[in-house]
Amino acid sequence: MSTDLQAKIDRLSRPEAYPEDSPTVEVVTTHMSCVFLTAQHAYKLKKPVRYPFLDFSTIEARHRDCVEEVRLNRRLAPGVYLRVVPLAAGPTGRLTLGGEGRLVDWLVQMRRLPKELMLDQLIHRGEVTDDDVRRFTRTLSDFYRQACAERLGPADYRYRLAQDIRQHALELSEPAYGLPTDLATGTAAVLLAVLEKDRRLFDRRVRDRKILEGHGDLRPEHICIGPLPLFIDCLEFNRGFRIVDPADELAYLALECEYAAAPRIGELVLDTYAAATARRPESCTSTRPAAHCCGPSFRSGTSKTMRPGKRPGGAGGPDATSIWQGNTAGACRPAAGGQVASRSTMEAPVCMRRTASASNGATSMTVSLPSTASDCTRKGGTVPVTTTFASAGSAGPCSAGSTNSPWEAAA
Repeated sequence: MSTDLQAKIDRLSRPEAYPEDSPTVEVVTTHMSCVFLTAQHAYKLKKPVRYPFLDFSTIEARHRDCVEEVRLNRRLAPGVYLRVVPLAAGPTGRLTLGGEGRLVDWLVQMRRLPKELMLDQLIHRGEVTDDDVRRFTRTLSDFYRQACAERLGPADYRYRLAQDIRQHALELSEPAYGLPTDLATGTAAVLLAVLEKDRRLFDRRVRDRKILEGHGDLRPEHICIGPLPLFIDCLEFNRGFRIVDPADELAYLALECEYAAAPRIGELVLDTYAAATARRPESCTSTRPAAHCCGPSFRSGTSKTMRPGKRPGGAGGPDATSIWQGNTAGACRPAAGGQVASRSTMEAPVCMRRTASASNGATSMTVSLPSTASDCTRKGGTVPVTTTFASAGSAGPCSAGSTNSPWEAAA
């Protein structure tokens, strides 16, 4: 961390740095920003970082992103994103928020929302009602209905989805995640096969003008269940990440709710959206609701649901479900005597009781999970999950045929 950034953090961590009366300042740090929470407001300072998908390396770039963050988030969180505030250094070098002097950075000022009303907290306490879910889903449905459709062709849309799937598989194959390489590549192959086989469903969404600029990061911790549902912290730094099918974005939220041991919420979200649009998502080759789609849902489903560790908030229990539900039977299976390519045991973040398999090309993948509730550790404990991958060896390419996926396409 640079000395310049550290000096800003040190100054903004003190109550006297703010115009309002606040006895304390809570600091929340991520790899992209620092958020300073006073009694009434939240101030976000973007770090001077650069990644392949964003560039905050200059003051000008951070200012542009702050302006975009306020503009975009006012769509779904009116009255929350207040303004962009300058941070200046006076003659003595003292940093002042909104004061005179040499401009050194910019912050986004937001109205602080009640933590206890955020959806992730309500899920943790078991206080989410069906009416809550229907209300915020109708708000989202109205937002999607009024949004302008993105100008792109069906082939361009499918190409982008395919590129996202391949990129996510590549990233999840990195050693830092500790996942068997075949787990990511095998899942990606299944998704790519469905994307090709059921291309007409994806093409129809484009022709029906359903691809639009959405929220981009719709998770429970970004939803406030107040008298007027609010959706904060949209993905502002890369427009391409916000170009989505509403069914995909809601499927991402459904998967996050399932990860938080609240699959019922995701199902109700999808049902409410279907009722609001007078159209139920059309099935590809599965009976699974549209909760595991291409793009963000694949990223979330693989890197979060199957990653080692514990579920945030300590939720869990024998009713939690796996990302793979039901059976997937592909046309390609290992030839007799196929060799086991790898075998590993990792810690699952939830108690899961499903057994499923997926196949692709020359690889068959099986995920074995605990068979009884007694195998599970409650209160956020972990349970062992054994993944076995059997390759077809030298049997040659698999024959053509249908591929059944564990999810439905966005429709």
